[in-house]
Amino acid sequence: MRTVQARRLGEPDPAGLSGDPDELGLVALIALAAGGMIGSGWFLGAYQADSIAGSWAWVSWLLGGVLMTALALVMVEMGRHRPENGGLVFWPSKSSGPLVTIVVAAALWVFYALNPASEAAAVVQALGVRRLYDYDSAHSGPTYLGILLSGVLMIPIIGATVLGFRMVWRSTVWLTAFKVFVPVAVAVLLIASGFDAHAATRHPVQGGGVARSVISALTSGGVIYAYIGFQGPLDLAGRVKRDGRFSEAARLKIAVVGTLGAMIVLYTLLQIAYLGHGGWTPGDPDSPYTKFAAGIAVTGAGAVFLLRIDSFLSPLGAGVVFATLLSEEVEAMSRGRLIDDRLAVAVRPRWPRGSEAYVRILAINLVLGWIELAVFGGDWVRMTAASSVLTLFVYAMPAVSLMSFAKYYDSHPDPRQPERFRIGRSWSFVAWFGFVGVTEVLYWAGWSVLWRAAVLLTCAALIMLLLPVLSRRVERFLLYDASNPWRQREAVPGLVVFALYLGIVLILSRLGMSAPPVGAGVPAGHPVLDAVWGSLLAGVVGTVALLLLRRYSVRYQEINPPK
Repeated sequence: MRTVQARRLGEPDPAGLSGDPDELGLVALIALAAGGMIGSGWFLGAYQADSIAGSWAWVSWLLGGVLMTALALVMVEMGRHRPENGGLVFWPSKSSGPLVTIVVAAALWVFYALNPASEAAAVVQALGVRRLYDYDSAHSGPTYLGILLSGVLMIPIIGATVLGFRMVWRSTVWLTAFKVFVPVAVAVLLIASGFDAHAATRHPVQGGGVARSVISALTSGGVIYAYIGFQGPLDLAGRVKRDGRFSEAARLKIAVVGTLGAMIVLYTLLQIAYLGHGGWTPGDPDSPYTKFAAGIAVTGAGAVFLLRIDSFLSPLGAGVVFATLLSEEVEAMSRGRLIDDRLAVAVRPRWPRGSEAYVRILAINLVLGWIELAVFGGDWVRMTAASSVLTLFVYAMPAVSLMSFAKYYDSHPDPRQPERFRIGRSWSFVAWFGFVGVTEVLYWAGWSVLWRAAVLLTCAALIMLLLPVLSRRVERFLLYDASNPWRQREAVPGLVVFALYLGIVLILSRLGMSAPPVGAGVPAGHPVLDAVWGSLLAGVVGTVALLLLRRYSVRYQEINPPK
């Protein structure tokens, strides 16, 4: 056993104490991003988006892609200036203080842990075994045996990280090549033959109007969930290769933005292909994909086999990627003493040699995933909807960090790096568009989706905020060694603004939504707030919250200058 010395979040690690010191080249970064995005969303997302937005579901994929691209551009710009492992936690810690950071870290921890659980549930659903999944009832879902099997599948998904970082990302490169080939071939071949353009326009739209259904599908239809994963290279920005043909910034931009653009095209084509070959429900072995493959004269059996294999490998591979990234993020939180720093203790297993694993972190992540699996009853739709909402909470914060750093360095230039964080109006607009876009999607997500995610976030954030205080009051009974975030009182205003922002969005969503998403099990009601006015109010709330968060973040940096 080797104890990793605790270091401040974002501090350089020349000795490689935090993990494998190997650098990641462009191919590995692209495989990491694509491997995280191609999971269960490619064969379940099209069905779920169609059940909400009907023939307009393809617009949801384009709209979600535009929002994700804006958020990705902001993250890449942050990664270019501050390339650190655990950047999604590190950036707000330096820009806004520990209190807001803990809320962001709680959301990140919960939604990263949700991914292996939802991917395991997708594998059980794809098996097509009725003892594991009830496909016939009005409220279809996994049986108790199916939930149990999902929990068992999570063990190898999360346990794969014990093999070591190097082995995980090398296997991800080869597995991603297969994962990309299968859906690309399916989309192209389905559209090229047997596509019924007239039938594609007959899919009904969920009640509430086209606009509402298209935006609701972003969260409840699995669109945002399918795009989650592009941030993988940014989670490991401290490992990006520093020499060769491309710079660090170029590698990050190509891997994140380039891969995301390709996935937008792929998922839109898959949705269009699905609309032209409809009439399929998850778990049906005769899906439009396998029907097409079986109809190929010579290679039909082989194509069906590849599709069945990919319906298992894609979710499992994506789950392993997220389990690896979560270990890196939690280890970064531990190094920064946002949580107990004893979690950052690496254990060297006997095999493979040279690898190390954070066993305590893996155990906590597995238990957290099991709890989430039980809370959502193993339902893929509810888990992916909650994961999408929590993801947006995390993805919104880099816009605050970027704008506050730029404002701070305008008045406090660094003589060693005079050009640092000098951004023009275009970047400010992209950051504003991403933050306000997140606010609008949260507003339109629907009360039934939003309140569940809000409860999860509140519980996780309160635990992480209160444990350091309680541990000092009852040291004999609670062994928890982390910094007390409440000592930095200058960080309190940022936390208050962020909490009010989330609370107001929650209230607006409750007042403005007349019909819940499909499968929510909540009767439709009449809206108190007109949808158009509610959307305008959400935009105003997002803009005001962004400006206030930037203001208080700059004040925090003036007291605690970012290093």
